[in-house]
Amino acid sequence: MSMNRKRMGSIVSTVAICATVFSFGINAQASESAKITSSTNVKALSTLNDQESQAVSQAAGRVLYHTERAKLALVDKKKDEALKQVNQGIKLIRIIHRALPKYKIPTHIKASDLSYKTSEEVAQR
Repeated sequence: MSMNRKRMGSIVSTVAICATVFSFGINAQASESAKITSSTNVKALSTLNDQESQAVSQAAGRVLYHTERAKLALVDKKKDEALKQVNQGIKLIRIIHRALPKYKIPTHIKASDLSYKTSEEVAQR
């Protein structure tokens, strides 16, 4: 069996297991006598207006531009130019990450008398 077929088999098995677990989780929540329950509520802490969304989109396009330029510079064995292009792309990624809306995600999972609660703030990905 080739390495790609082994990987594909592993991926298919993993997807099947995840689908089964996910399906069980949905059924468990629907049942009144569920042994475990969970709740998650995503709340936007900020949003982007149209102009900001357009700027993020343009920045993402420029990341692709700098990636292509870095690739071409490497083909031409111009390491300094490639590094310059990579750094420009990284700078844009940092700008995008700082601009993206933030979300608060509280999660509560309970089984019998055990309870787990957490709340995280994350950027949109």
